[in-house]
Amino acid sequence: MDRFALYFHSGSSNHGCEALVRSTSAMIKEKNKDVNIKLYTFNKDEDVAADISELDEIEQFRFNEGIRIPKISYKRLKLALLSRKSQVRADEYFYSLSCKNKTLKENDVYLSIGGDNYCYGDVSPIIALNKELKKLNKKIVLWGCSIGQEDITPQKSEDLKNYDLITARESITYNNLKNLGLEKNIKLCADPAFVMNTEFLPLPKGFAQNNTIGVNISPLITNFESSENKGVGIRSVKKLIEYIIENTDYQIALIPHVLSEHSNDYIPLSELYEEYKHTGRMVLISSQLNAMQIKGYIARCRAFVGARTHATIAAYSSNVPTLVLGYSVKSKGIAKDIFGSEEGLVLPIQELTDDCKLTNCFKEILQNEEAHRQKLSEVMPKYKLRAKSAVDYLFDIL
Repeated sequence: MDRFALYFHSGSSNHGCEALVRSTSAMIKEKNKDVNIKLYTFNKDEDVAADISELDEIEQFRFNEGIRIPKISYKRLKLALLSRKSQVRADEYFYSLSCKNKTLKENDVYLSIGGDNYCYGDVSPIIALNKELKKLNKKIVLWGCSIGQEDITPQKSEDLKNYDLITARESITYNNLKNLGLEKNIKLCADPAFVMNTEFLPLPKGFAQNNTIGVNISPLITNFESSENKGVGIRSVKKLIEYIIENTDYQIALIPHVLSEHSNDYIPLSELYEEYKHTGRMVLISSQLNAMQIKGYIARCRAFVGARTHATIAAYSSNVPTLVLGYSVKSKGIAKDIFGSEEGLVLPIQELTDDCKLTNCFKEILQNEEAHRQKLSEVMPKYKLRAKSAVDYLFDIL
């Protein structure tokens, strides 16, 4: 029996990560129901609660945290010596000590499913684990990734060449990686979450089907605001809400998509709800849902404005006209591949120059909403097939 393992998964309180696990495991089982799929996770309790039926095993494995090293030890001495030569190599060695796991030898193919792990922060933990897996002669796959040109460093470039397969979820990343000389092992696919199932729960009071604007924001947006425009993201969302309330009869559904301790959408959205609930036009969607249920609410919106990539994927894949409040290459690349251009469809946080720009872009989306909806209905069937094609490439490397 072939054994697949998914790794670098933070936990299902990030419903984008959950969507990747659900859709990936479902596609693999659809291709061959007799395979075994194991999830290595940083938060086992969250994934058990998510009840992802296609998974056969779940193991908590926090290789990203490092371990305590005795002050007087060979490991401490080696770490000190490496630090003098290269902090990068020292970091990789430090995390390699956390990557020793006897169950790693049991699986055949390992899929790194954190699609944007190479976009942010330190990648030493994943490089250390990749090296451990290659020592065990395992096939490793970077699954549904996005990587901007500005994100590529010599350290990352060296690691990317170790993958047996890379599936890029949009063409900007695909071309960036081709330029690194990775033509042989990179394939252009679509994000697996485009084919995730939808679950339709009863609508909450105040949610008018097809007459509600879905809004999602992320605490991350503040990290990408220019120093001259701090706070412009939340001010822009407030302007948008006030425009909708004052000039339309639409309801507004505030929809959290990531509920992680370190980055919780529910916090800013609940603050917005408290500020505007007196209008009678606001609905705050529960934080106790899974990714399929959240997609069910997004699918019944008239239009959607979102910051989280997988919230916007839920909208696109449900043929809902969507404006993305973006902060990385993935937003631009996905919109470009669907519509031919990201202009007017993705508003980068870095380019928010005044508080009204988001509202003005939203007005344009509404003026062309039928054209957007028609385009999505035409493109999505083939686009979803592109997502499923990744599994064919995956089985080719067995």
